[in-house]
Amino acid sequence: MTPPVDLDTSRLLGAYVAGATGVTGATFLVMAVVLSTVHRVVPKLDQPRLIDTIAEHTPLQVKSST
Repeated sequence: MTPPVDLDTSRLLGAYVAGATGVTGATFLVMAVVLSTVHRVVPKLDQPRLIDTIAEHTPLQVKSST
């Protein structure tokens, strides 16, 4: 193994870039596996529709008869 002191700048930078690329690739691979299987793990919740949510939070306006 060559000590880093004996490497020139371009080879040292190339080794750093290659290592960073490997770590990034592994991270993206794990993320892809997690995101592609999350629908099997997380249950589907019964969520209200948008119109139901709006109707619940909108106050009714009643006209006065005066």
